[in-house]
Amino acid sequence: MQYNRDEKGELHPLPKKNIDTGMGIERVSAILQGASNVFEGDLLLPIIEKISSLAGITYGKNLRKDISTKIIGDHARAITFLVSDGVLPSNEGRGYVLRRLLRRAVRHARLLGIEKAFLSDLVCEVSELMSGIYPELKENLEFINRIVISEEERFSQTLRAGLNGIGEAIEKIKKTRSFEIPGELAFRLYDTYGFPLELTREIAQEEGLRIDEEKFLELMEAQKEKARAAWEAEHITGLKEVYNEVLDQFGKSEFVGYSNDSAESKILAIIQNEAVLPHAEEGNTVEIVLEKTPFYAEMGGQVGDKGTIFTETGEVKIEGTQIPLPGVITHLGKITKGRVQIGEKALATVDKARRENICKNHTATHILHWALGKVLGKHVKQAGSYIDDKRLRFDFVHTQGLTDDEISKVEELVSEKIFENYPVRFYETSFKTAKESGAIALFGEKYGEKVRVLEVGDFSKELCGGTHINETGRIGLFKIVGEESIGANLRRIEAYTSIRALKFINEEESVLKRVSHLVKTKPVELYQAIEDLTLKCEEKDKEIEVLQKQLISSQVDDILSTTQEINGVKIVLRTVQAKDMENLRLYIDALREKIKNTVIVLASSFDKRVMLVVAVSSELVKIGLNASEIAKEIAPIVEGGGGGCADMAQAGGKNPEKIPQAFSKAEEYIKAKLKKNSD
Repeated sequence: MQYNRDEKGELHPLPKKNIDTGMGIERVSAILQGASNVFEGDLLLPIIEKISSLAGITYGKNLRKDISTKIIGDHARAITFLVSDGVLPSNEGRGYVLRRLLRRAVRHARLLGIEKAFLSDLVCEVSELMSGIYPELKENLEFINRIVISEEERFSQTLRAGLNGIGEAIEKIKKTRSFEIPGELAFRLYDTYGFPLELTREIAQEEGLRIDEEKFLELMEAQKEKARAAWEAEHITGLKEVYNEVLDQFGKSEFVGYSNDSAESKILAIIQNEAVLPHAEEGNTVEIVLEKTPFYAEMGGQVGDKGTIFTETGEVKIEGTQIPLPGVITHLGKITKGRVQIGEKALATVDKARRENICKNHTATHILHWALGKVLGKHVKQAGSYIDDKRLRFDFVHTQGLTDDEISKVEELVSEKIFENYPVRFYETSFKTAKESGAIALFGEKYGEKVRVLEVGDFSKELCGGTHINETGRIGLFKIVGEESIGANLRRIEAYTSIRALKFINEEESVLKRVSHLVKTKPVELYQAIEDLTLKCEEKDKEIEVLQKQLISSQVDDILSTTQEINGVKIVLRTVQAKDMENLRLYIDALREKIKNTVIVLASSFDKRVMLVVAVSSELVKIGLNASEIAKEIAPIVEGGGGGCADMAQAGGKNPEKIPQAFSKAEEYIKAKLKKNSD
């Protein structure tokens, strides 16, 4: 290598030219140790030996098994570091890379005869081997194992499903006397179940089949192109040339909002339709770049500030603040009065009440993070957040839903820290110093040399660039209003603070009072009152059921009086009073007790809807009569559909007036079937 290419694409000679040999420290280490390859050096050999022990094989005796062992060893180490760095298995981006590595390792373990879960053992081996240099591996060991065990179990299930799927597909292919597995099937196995092509190929070869690999590769390339386009769209968004121009011409915007909610400044740029304008008029929506600003730009899960920018000639209502390019802070808003122009002085004022609520919610997320760790365990890690002036949303790593008791404990811990009014302190220091002091860094985030540390009392210390209150007491109330799963091993909590929390509690209390009034009891006695009421309702339901059966039983003789008989087969076609299918089936049960060798078709209309039930005796099913076929024949007449089993079927429709015609059709169908059987 002899040049350095700068941002403009120009080449500059390097002061020291060099040759990239691709040597790598592991290769150097292997050579110095006299090993024939990196897998036999002291950085990987213990992992290889662990895999061999789990598989009950001897490394170096079988080339094919050695390859699988090396793949598992390499992937196990990568998996351990990826999860420790905050990457979680998913279906996109780096999470998908992790998932593919894990699945490939599991597949090769199966080839070695390892059927049980094994990756946790390898994670522990990697941690033991490398935590001397990477202490975070040991710190995060419990967390890494939780994720790996969960994902391995999930894939074992999909692997079994995939094997079943390809087995069924191969049976169908053989019946068609084809010798080729379609590329679409191979790709679907890869994309849905994580089957590598070599796995499908191996199974195909065992069955004497080949794969349409050309089609498979075509579909793979289409998927890669789609992913590449999505990646480019994601990374190009916001990196428009206009922001580069502003940065080149005026330099970085200065943020002064940690200690100020207003600031005197100067308009550096006015942007509209991706162009820098010298001025803009009332009614225009523009982006304004200031020399310095108290407006916090959307970042780290916290929404951007809103407010107003005043100049001598106009006013701009700011509805959002963004960082489209590092160093450039833009204020998106509408000019509500006069005009604004580049170079004029401005007074930037943040919406103080809104900012205050955002600060309360943001500080509360840090206390919540601490409380979750206390209640659920050290494995809890933040996976994302969203903070605005109305609520806070906190995403975290945990394997199962929180119980009501756990939610209550979390709320109590957070509330205790709020009411004890701990001081909130923030300061800048080096990333190294912050980490050494015990500050928690958000998984997956990239930090510069200088970082901002947030300390809440003596119990929470995290890296955070957001805005916060100065004492926890200002948060007021804290209330969790939602908890749900948002993916494998990921949970989400939504909560309110301050006045919003009070309003929520008041709304729930109001509902509680109304329900209490309805059941004529005090709110504190409401649970017992509803439980008693539920028991009474269940008793009444049982009484009603008994009465219904008695009523139906009393009508059975009347229904049977209308029975027809054709070739020794009794046919009952009757309309009865029933409010649902369950009632109709009670009629069927009562009739079956009284009459054998019969076809029963009952109808009822309730709330302008038609319900039909067809029952055929088992002895008649044997000679070809089918309840499901009868239901399908007559359902269209009442403008509906139906089906079921040979001895019992049901149907519904929306035209009660056509019930007589449906009975006629049923009678006609039954007679035709019986005549055909007698012939």
